[in-house]
Amino acid sequence: MTGDIKTLIAEKPAQARVAILLATERFINAVDLHKYTIRLQEVGAIRRGESKARFIELLIVPMKKRHHQLERFLTAISTKRDLSNTYTWFLIWQQVPVILHLATAETFVVGQLLTTGPEDFVRQVQEATKAKDYRLDATGFYKGNRLIIPFGEAEILETIGLPYVPPQKRAAYAKELREGQS
Repeated sequence: MTGDIKTLIAEKPAQARVAILLATERFINAVDLHKYTIRLQEVGAIRRGESKARFIELLIVPMKKRHHQLERFLTAISTKRDLSNTYTWFLIWQQVPVILHLATAETFVVGQLLTTGPEDFVRQVQEATKAKDYRLDATGFYKGNRLIIPFGEAEILETIGLPYVPPQKRAAYAKELREGQS
């Protein structure tokens, strides 16, 4: 079925989410990703529960001792690293696009928030972060130069004055905020 995922997504978009979930599981097992990571999670459209997922998107924390092995392995399976973002890898696996976001144990929660999206929600979080004089990016969550290691996304959002919004409701929340500002 993995070879047919691209076709299934094009012909039956309602089944795309299931196809990507299956492809994600197969990808993780085929490349033995657990061997190289201490933590991984599906992010993006899949984490938001959207049926329009079109690619595998994972947030991973590589094992420190195996980080270089993981880099060599990903490069060997035709990976293209986004040169503008050292925390993201792109590759095609059995005709399915794969995006791997790299994080550390300290930045995993920040990575969850930023890579789950959607873009409108993340943009509003970034604006609220700046308004409260914090910084939030792939390197972490900061007050001045002090790294804050949050326990969860809710802690980040509460700190910057936003309510916790479950991933499945973030697009609607961002739309409400955007419409309220206009």
